[in-house]
Amino acid sequence: MRNTGLKAVYDVRDARARGRYNRPSGAMWLVGGGAALASLVMYFFVSTRALSVQREKLLAKRRAVESTLGVRWSPLRDRVESWVLQKGALDYEGDFVDAGAARLNLQTRPGIYLRLRKTDTIAIESLRKAAAESKRDAFVACFFSMPAASSATTIADAGAENQPWNLQQAYVATRILGNEWLSEVRQADDKLRLRVFEDQYDKAVKDEIPTAIDLLQHAEFFTLVIDDDRNTDVHAKHAGDAISEAVLQLVQHPVYVYGFDLKSGTELLRLKMTAGNATFEQAGEHAVTDPEMRNAMQRQVNNCSLGQQAHLFVVRGSADTHLPNIPQP
Repeated sequence: MRNTGLKAVYDVRDARARGRYNRPSGAMWLVGGGAALASLVMYFFVSTRALSVQREKLLAKRRAVESTLGVRWSPLRDRVESWVLQKGALDYEGDFVDAGAARLNLQTRPGIYLRLRKTDTIAIESLRKAAAESKRDAFVACFFSMPAASSATTIADAGAENQPWNLQQAYVATRILGNEWLSEVRQADDKLRLRVFEDQYDKAVKDEIPTAIDLLQHAEFFTLVIDDDRNTDVHAKHAGDAISEAVLQLVQHPVYVYGFDLKSGTELLRLKMTAGNATFEQAGEHAVTDPEMRNAMQRQVNNCSLGQQAHLFVVRGSADTHLPNIPQP
């Protein structure tokens, strides 16, 4: 059919017709939006499902460890923690050494060690936090006579050897069995966060738990050292510093040492001493003047003096508080 009239008029009409049918209608927008929303919902569902599967696999592996290591670790942990809480709450009952302490080789047999402040013994939460952060010190090197044969990894701490194991090792190794770790895993809301917990689990199973199993199988004794940090003079002297173990080990304060037989639950040793009163003399041409280095040396001497006194107490049945000065290189 031939169009009559101006060509421009027909061109405008054609363009208008094409625009009318090419523009998306409201229905088309609804269909497109619905499809996008459905894709997002599907992605969220699949992603959540995958995260749930990943989490459940990790928790299943944790339950397997809990059924093996957990049944051995929990009773030991509960027994040790009950001793710590009990001794922290009670007034000191007086010096005591069991007649069988020397015979049982308390200082040469495999054991575990914990040192913490008295204020950390008032509740289970503060006890576990302090235990997980505790370090071995020179008390260990000077109280225990020789390292025990063990597959446990050597800890480079104040020159101490494998014997005794620091209780911190058990708390770190068994963190994956704790309620806090379990709660954090359940709350992990993305794969990267959950991957962090998987790495923690793998490290515990590969490196830390074998050491904990060794500890549980061989430990015979538990040695507990409590630093009494309630003295107001200590706080006044170090008003600008946190009263930490490092600060306490530089000043005079009461220290309580306890020894327990893990197998029988018998208390073998109970001793009260005064820490922070040891002195040392430097030997050699170059004296140490750096304050931090001197403080570290003083802590080592103070702690070694305590260990020597406690050692003599077990051997002789009485404390010797007049030990000679300890030379330092």
